[in-house]
Amino acid sequence: VALPEGLRTLESGLFYGCTALKSAAIPGGVTNIGDAAFAECRQLASVTLPSGLAGLGQSPFLNCRSLAVIAVPAGVAAVPAQFCYECRSLAAVDLPDGMTQIGRAAFFNCFGLTALTLDAALDAVGDQAFAGCNGLEKLTFNGGVGGLGTEVFGNCSSLAGVYFLCDEPTAGDDLFLGADLATAYYLVSPSSWGTTFGGVPAVEWVPEAVGFSTT
Repeated sequence: VALPEGLRTLESGLFYGCTALKSAAIPGGVTNIGDAAFAECRQLASVTLPSGLAGLGQSPFLNCRSLAVIAVPAGVAAVPAQFCYECRSLAAVDLPDGMTQIGRAAFFNCFGLTALTLDAALDAVGDQAFAGCNGLEKLTFNGGVGGLGTEVFGNCSSLAGVYFLCDEPTAGDDLFLGADLATAYYLVSPSSWGTTFGGVPAVEWVPEAVGFSTT
């Protein structure tokens, strides 16, 4: 669908349940997308968010099971709750450097994600933000993070490493519940970290030894 120029807001539920919708070109003047605007569009495979976008409501792409790629523009400060909830084909995510929060269950059950690097300096990552991402093997907080909610990595059964370029953040309950392979790696003074984090081992990150770089 090609939306007309002149739009400023996509109302909540605008395309909810449009199961035949396969792509959406959102005009450059749109600054806000309402709650569940594209939720349950199970054949939606392609969507382009405009550079001037500033606000996203909750669950905008909930259960869009064909969506493979999403890029959030620089003006969006927070990924909302259930942003790409149950987007099972999602394999690539591009989030802006200025982002400060990732909402609750934002990427819940995104099976296609295998690796993600977050360059933003995040204040918080909400409960179950990446829970059920059973293909996710590594996640890097390049910009740091202040706090992680409950079960952020719950049932991420392939998760081998979460990499932190910051002091030890606060951790919610059951942070790595069901993520039995996970290790937390830190690249700061060891004095700011313990030997475990969120119930998994915490060890010093030596990029050359684990095949990573910080750039």
